[in-house]
Amino acid sequence: MKDFLNTVIDNVPLPGLSTNLPGDIIYLNEEAINILGYSMHELIGKNISKAVSDVTFLKYLINTCSNSLDRKSSEFIFKNKSGEDIVVRVFPIKQPLITKGLSILSFFFIDETNLFYHKVRLDISGKMEALGILTTSILHEMATPLNTMRGRLELIHNNPYPQRENISKHLTCIGNQLDRLDGLTSKLLAYVKTKPTSSKKWYINRIIKNCIKLLETELNTKQIQLDICYSKSIFSQNEAINAYALEQIVINILLNAIQASPLMGIIRIHTLRSERKIHIFISDQGTGIESKLKNRIFEPFFSKKSSKERGLGLFIVKELTLRIKGHVRFRSRVNNGSVFMITIPV
Repeated sequence: MKDFLNTVIDNVPLPGLSTNLPGDIIYLNEEAINILGYSMHELIGKNISKAVSDVTFLKYLINTCSNSLDRKSSEFIFKNKSGEDIVVRVFPIKQPLITKGLSILSFFFIDETNLFYHKVRLDISGKMEALGILTTSILHEMATPLNTMRGRLELIHNNPYPQRENISKHLTCIGNQLDRLDGLTSKLLAYVKTKPTSSKKWYINRIIKNCIKLLETELNTKQIQLDICYSKSIFSQNEAINAYALEQIVINILLNAIQASPLMGIIRIHTLRSERKIHIFISDQGTGIESKLKNRIFEPFFSKKSSKERGLGLFIVKELTLRIKGHVRFRSRVNNGSVFMITIPV
């Protein structure tokens, strides 16, 4: 099991390590080694106090091992090998694991003195998570036109003397299915494309429509209806706004709304412009968010969905919204759905 935890820590693009209850370091990844400046053998078996100048950290570590404490992120001062202070935010990621009589706690931390680098990496990770969902859906949808074309080709092959009009009908059908496949691959490539546009004016409604088009498969699979109300001619000319960033924000919130929605549910999208702000509202009819979880949904790696979800989507939403000088809020009630409100400058 310790090997499994080590594998988890190694495969997340953030500094991470494991300690036992007294704070002795059991394992750390390359990211943590690079941040702290020590070699692996200089820290393994040593107490975490060697790298943490904040004396409250050990108390936090012990309390976090208790099942009675909600594991929220906290900020501490770490110290690297050169003696320089590093402001970090710690994210416990696992309940204590009991193995051979030892309590093991694994956690990641973000070097907030060098946060931009990690924001970029998490941005990419968030996009890859959404891309994985889109790819799976698109591959599933591609099976239908491929099977249709196979059937038409078999009909032509099995009939040695087909009539010209029948051949034409079959070829027209095959051509239509090829167009459908081209549209599906174009949808995927449009999402993968990251090259920034040179436009100085961002049309918000157009960006949202593109996001909806990308998520057509997910919407159709759950037979979700969209209730859309666009304010006319909403655009932003603010230099901080980035169409790619806004697209990622909307896609991640929409994906969450789709996953939370019941079959044949309704998702409402509303855009509004005030004097200096643009507001985007996205609401669903899902299960809602429990009060005790509301303070944690924007934390990285936090997810109330399946264990396969890495829980980066809403963290990316918050980080990208701040990057474009906006903010994101939400309201939610259990069994009454959620409303996310994105506000960005004009």
